[in-house]
Amino acid sequence: MEKGRKKEEVATGKAMHFGTRRQFSAFRVNEVYDKEEIRRCWERFVTTGEIDRNTIREIVADSWERSKRLGINPYMKRIGDGLERPEVLEDRTNRIIAEISDPFLDILSLTLKSSHYAISIFDRKGFKIKSRASGELRKRFEEVGNVTGVSFSEESIGTNAVGLALIYDMPVQMIGPENYIRLFHHVMITAIPIKDTKSNTVGILSISSWKRITDMNTLLGMAFASVKSIENSLRLRKAYEEKKYLADLLESSIENMSEGLITIDKDGRILQINSISEEILGLKKEK
Repeated sequence: MEKGRKKEEVATGKAMHFGTRRQFSAFRVNEVYDKEEIRRCWERFVTTGEIDRNTIREIVADSWERSKRLGINPYMKRIGDGLERPEVLEDRTNRIIAEISDPFLDILSLTLKSSHYAISIFDRKGFKIKSRASGELRKRFEEVGNVTGVSFSEESIGTNAVGLALIYDMPVQMIGPENYIRLFHHVMITAIPIKDTKSNTVGILSISSWKRITDMNTLLGMAFASVKSIENSLRLRKAYEEKKYLADLLESSIENMSEGLITIDKDGRILQINSISEEILGLKKEK
């Protein structure tokens, strides 16, 4: 290894490759990597199409090749057209995730207390629906088109952590030059899927860092805890909606009965009464 060459640590784990027996490292802990060597491999790949799979992780190498076939420009200066698209929140699921994630993004932002981090929520298709970042980073985001409604899918901007987390349906962490477009070569990004009550991925939480992270395990722990909190809130909301639906259905059924019906508790208090019973007893239901 060359003298002075930078080494950094990233988080590690194994995941199945599209359900096959091949395995690759997508989320790594305490693995030493050589950022400059990865950058040289990227430059060689975008120039000649040659890829060093001994240096580049399989999940990244495969994505680079797909990105090249898609015709993604690795030197793009902006992502998207820079126009915000709040209409992504017209989707009911996106709106619920944005609403539920708000307090958890606030807590993460206060915990990180740094201008070098950005926290974002993406929908199940890779569109950005919410983010938290310092004023300096927000300005930078706007300059490069990283705004509400921009797509982080692999088809839009090539290899990136959010896009791969959606493709492989698992947490993914990437360092700068692993990204296909050079615009993100100075950023480390962690992306974690958000699951609904049926274990379907309904969104992605990502944390981006513009500086070397000294305590990756702590950061990852906070990210996973935030995702788990969002998922728990989704479950509670789902349970409430189902309970309310059943209650409304029962009330509607009772109201539409052709006979009078009254339900009372053990103390004799009226819990439910339909209009037929009201009419018979000369009562008026309180609104």
